[in-house]
Amino acid sequence: QLHINEIDPYYVLGLLNSKLITWYTYRFIFAKAVRTMRFDNPVAQKIPIIQAREQEVAKKVKKLLQLNDAETNCKNNSNAQIRAIENDLNNIFYKIFELSDSEIKMIESTTPI
Repeated sequence: QLHINEIDPYYVLGLLNSKLITWYTYRFIFAKAVRTMRFDNPVAQKIPIIQAREQEVAKKVKKLLQLNDAETNCKNNSNAQIRAIENDLNNIFYKIFELSDSEIKMIESTTPI
Protein backbone atom coordinates (compact mmCIF):
# COMPACT_ATOMS: atom_id res chain seq x y z
CA GLN A 1 0.00 0.00 0.00
CA LEU A 2 2.84 2.37 0.74
CA HIS A 3 5.69 3.28 -1.56
CA ILE A 4 8.35 4.98 0.52
CA ASN A 5 11.46 5.54 -1.51
CA GLU A 6 13.04 8.48 0.28
CA ILE A 7 11.83 7.92 3.83
CA ASP A 8 13.18 5.45 6.37
CA PRO A 9 10.50 2.73 6.70
CA TYR A 10 11.04 2.69 10.48
CA TYR A 11 10.18 6.39 10.57
CA VAL A 12 6.94 5.67 8.69
CA LEU A 13 6.19 2.76 11.02
CA GLY A 14 6.60 5.02 14.04
CA LEU A 15 4.44 7.73 12.49
CA LEU A 16 1.64 5.35 11.52
CA ASN A 17 1.55 3.91 15.03
CA SER A 18 1.65 7.26 16.82
CA LYS A 19 -1.32 8.57 18.76
CA LEU A 20 -1.38 11.62 16.54
CA ILE A 21 -1.87 9.72 13.28
CA THR A 22 -4.21 7.19 14.92
CA TRP A 23 -6.36 10.10 16.12
CA TYR A 24 -6.12 11.92 12.77
CA THR A 25 -7.03 8.95 10.59
CA TYR A 26 -9.93 7.88 12.78
CA ARG A 27 -11.47 11.35 12.82
CA PHE A 28 -10.61 12.90 9.48
CA ILE A 29 -10.02 10.03 7.08
CA PHE A 30 -12.42 7.38 8.39
CA ALA A 31 -14.90 9.93 9.83
CA LYS A 32 -15.23 8.01 13.12
CA ALA A 33 -16.40 4.87 11.35
CA VAL A 34 -17.40 1.99 13.60
CA ARG A 35 -17.33 -0.72 10.96
CA THR A 36 -14.46 -2.19 8.95
CA MET A 37 -12.10 0.39 7.51
CA ARG A 38 -9.79 -0.33 4.58
CA PHE A 39 -6.26 0.94 4.72
CA ASP A 40 -5.65 1.23 1.02
CA ASN A 41 -3.75 3.62 -1.22
CA PRO A 42 -6.36 6.43 -1.25
CA VAL A 43 -6.38 6.37 2.56
CA ALA A 44 -2.61 6.25 2.86
CA GLN A 45 -2.23 9.25 0.55
CA LYS A 46 -4.25 11.38 2.98
CA ILE A 47 -1.88 10.84 5.89
CA PRO A 48 0.38 13.83 6.41
CA ILE A 49 4.08 13.03 6.56
CA ILE A 50 6.63 15.57 7.71
CA GLN A 51 10.20 14.34 7.53
CA ALA A 52 12.04 15.57 10.59
CA ARG A 53 14.20 13.84 13.19
CA GLU A 54 14.03 10.78 10.96
CA GLN A 55 17.10 8.99 12.31
CA GLU A 56 16.09 9.58 15.94
CA VAL A 57 12.60 8.18 15.34
CA ALA A 58 13.89 5.20 13.33
CA LYS A 59 16.35 4.32 16.11
CA LYS A 60 13.59 4.40 18.74
CA VAL A 61 11.27 2.31 16.58
CA LYS A 62 13.97 -0.32 16.08
CA LYS A 63 14.55 -0.44 19.85
CA LEU A 64 10.80 -0.72 20.40
CA LEU A 65 10.60 -3.65 17.99
CA GLN A 66 13.45 -5.40 19.81
CA LEU A 67 11.78 -4.90 23.18
CA ASN A 68 8.42 -6.10 21.87
CA ASP A 69 10.08 -9.19 20.42
CA ALA A 70 11.76 -9.86 23.76
CA GLU A 71 8.42 -9.36 25.52
CA THR A 72 6.67 -11.76 23.13
CA ASN A 73 9.37 -14.37 23.62
CA CYS A 74 9.24 -13.91 27.40
CA LYS A 75 12.97 -13.20 27.57
CA ASN A 76 12.50 -10.27 29.93
CA ASN A 77 9.85 -7.92 31.21
CA SER A 78 10.37 -4.65 29.33
CA ASN A 79 6.87 -3.19 29.58
CA ALA A 80 8.01 0.02 31.27
CA GLN A 81 10.70 0.57 28.63
CA ILE A 82 8.19 -0.03 25.84
CA ARG A 83 5.74 2.52 27.28
CA ALA A 84 8.54 5.05 27.77
CA ILE A 85 9.69 4.76 24.14
CA GLU A 86 6.10 4.95 22.88
CA ASN A 87 5.62 8.16 24.90
CA ASP A 88 8.89 9.56 23.55
CA LEU A 89 7.80 8.84 19.99
CA ASN A 90 4.41 10.45 20.52
CA ASN A 91 6.07 13.55 21.98
CA ILE A 92 8.49 13.74 19.05
CA PHE A 93 5.61 13.68 16.57
CA TYR A 94 3.70 16.30 18.55
CA LYS A 95 6.75 18.56 18.23
CA ILE A 96 7.28 17.78 14.55
CA PHE A 97 3.68 18.72 13.79
CA GLU A 98 3.94 21.75 16.10
CA LEU A 99 0.92 20.94 18.25
CA SER A 100 -0.06 23.14 21.17
CA ASP A 101 -0.46 21.80 24.70
CA SER A 102 -4.25 21.92 24.39
CA GLU A 103 -4.16 19.96 21.12
CA ILE A 104 -1.89 17.34 22.68
CA LYS A 105 -4.18 17.08 25.69
CA MET A 106 -7.20 16.55 23.43
CA ILE A 107 -5.43 13.79 21.47
CA GLU A 108 -4.14 12.10 24.61
CA SER A 109 -7.56 12.14 26.26
CA THR A 110 -9.46 10.82 23.24
CA THR A 111 -7.03 8.18 21.96
CA PRO A 112 -7.11 5.08 24.17
CA ILE A 113 -3.93 3.49 22.80
